[in-house]
Amino acid sequence: MVAIFIAFLVAVLSFNFFVISYQSNGINRLVMYAPLSLFETAIVLYDIDPEEGPYFDKEVLVNNITDYFSFHMPRYTEDYQLSYYYYKPGDHSLDMSDHAKAVEVFVSANIAMNYEYKKTMYYEIWSN
Repeated sequence: MVAIFIAFLVAVLSFNFFVISYQSNGINRLVMYAPLSLFETAIVLYDIDPEEGPYFDKEVLVNNITDYFSFHMPRYTEDYQLSYYYYKPGDHSLDMSDHAKAVEVFVSANIAMNYEYKKTMYYEIWSN
């Protein structure tokens, strides 16, 4: 009887660890391999001030990233959050202007057994 209980416990734990691994690896792939086009299409390229240079259109950027994750995330979890922090590339201070050149996207997701996945992506516009 003890052997059956131990076998059942091992089977349940193995399945739970498989689910956690599947979800965390899937979410990690979504975050790590997010298409650069999500960010490139949010860069304003018309009527650029020569001194200021290109910048992110915040509304387009948020829509692109939200659409990407809302399409792909339900396969892994429904409980996730996206946070955006616009900053100045030189000193990483908060950029409150409408012409942000750098963004930090924080992804947080709750998966099986209250395991929380957290990852941050940084994207900056630099000129050559």
